Amino acid sequence: MVFASPRPALRPWQLLALVMALNLIVLWFSNEYVLTRETYQRLLSDRLEASRVDEYFDFARRLRIWGYVLTPLVVVVRVGFMALALQLALLLLLIEVPIGRLFRLALWASLALLAGTAVREVLLAALDPATLSLARLSVVPGSLASVTMDLEDFRAPLYGLLNFVNPFELAWCAIMAAGIADGKKLKPVTAASVVVSVWMTVTVLAWGLLSFLNRLRS
Repeated sequence: MVFASPRPALRPWQLLALVMALNLIVLWFSNEYVLTRETYQRLLSDRLEASRVDEYFDFARRLRIWGYVLTPLVVVVRVGFMALALQLALLLLLIEVPIGRLFRLALWASLALLAGTAVREVLLAALDPATLSLARLSVVPGSLASVTMDLEDFRAPLYGLLNFVNPFELAWCAIMAAGIADGKKLKPVTAASVVVSVWMTVTVLAWGLLSFLNRLRS
């Protein structure tokens, strides 16, 4: 079965450029208003002298240029990976959806995740730098972890897993499911099942990788 691609509201390159630009804006906001010198002083003062913290901050600030340079590549890789994963799941059901359509759909859905990041950064920027901690930086607004677990448990693996369950991730799933369902060849329930299965698989893999890296650093 092959789905015909609807005429997009934006051309693919325009949509991709928009998503990249918005990601860069959110990254800039985080660098300028969240990860400030005061934040570094607050997080590192118990381990480093004030002068060393300032040196560390200046070094990190010089490295930020690479974050801006690599952000477009990260966007393409992340969106492309999710589009390919979803296409593979659909092919297992003998349903063919053009990769271009899935990539464009994943770009739209990525705006939901970006909105979550933006909300989180704005909330952090509104806090007094003196109250910031690694625990607060780990909070995802509206996540299952933030409403069912104590903030002190932010290092627990379960906290990291439940952080992925939040309104913005669920909005991503809803956008993807609505985009591939046509009510005939692929029913909404089936589309939702496929999308959620892919999301759960990728989420567990990402959580496992983050848990492994955190264990190496501890």
